[in-house]
Amino acid sequence: MRVISSLLALESSTTSARITWFSRRAPDRVEGCILHRPQTRLLPPARLARMLEVISVRRYREADRPHIRTLHDRVLPPWHKGPEPPGWFTDLERIEECYLAFWVAVEPRGDGEVLVGMVGADLPGTDVPPGLTEGRTSVAHLSRMRIAPECRRQGVGALLCRTLIDWAVGNELEAVVTHTPSNNPPARSLYRKVGFAEVGTTVVGPAELMWFDLPLQGEVRNL
Repeated sequence: MRVISSLLALESSTTSARITWFSRRAPDRVEGCILHRPQTRLLPPARLARMLEVISVRRYREADRPHIRTLHDRVLPPWHKGPEPPGWFTDLERIEECYLAFWVAVEPRGDGEVLVGMVGADLPGTDVPPGLTEGRTSVAHLSRMRIAPECRRQGVGALLCRTLIDWAVGNELEAVVTHTPSNNPPARSLYRKVGFAEVGTTVVGPAELMWFDLPLQGEVRNL
């Protein structure tokens, strides 16, 4: 049984509970978990075991790099067509250089762990609409959100988002911004759920992007 120190928050539903905490022993390792509990109906043993597993979030380590690539290749964006993996982003080869902070969600399997989610906080690039950054001196851009297909709709994305938001609050940033294709309803729902406001769209090539703003100081900015 894992002993959790400094319990901070508990969110529950009919199927799962989310616990967020800080660990005195490993503050870079454990920031939250999803505890799955069985529903009232009978479940096959394998499914029951799966629901009782713990998914935790920790900071990225250099040893995670090949697993980042594996996860990236497994998660197909809404606009992707064809069986081949989506295009690789070279910033994911230089995470320490390109990101202010980066987190991974891991699940214990056997004697080790499997990387099942990731998200990064970087500085806003030229693709971010000026209306979301002008007049703000400290803004983080949430990017590279990826969740393994078998772990979707289990709260992993919300846990990653909230970990990033807590980090932004702790570093006294003014806002967090992000975007997703307009035709990606699950991602849009996730960002609204954790507090972002949809503020407008831009068009990049063939894609229409929906932008989100989460002010930690001041007001929401609409495009």
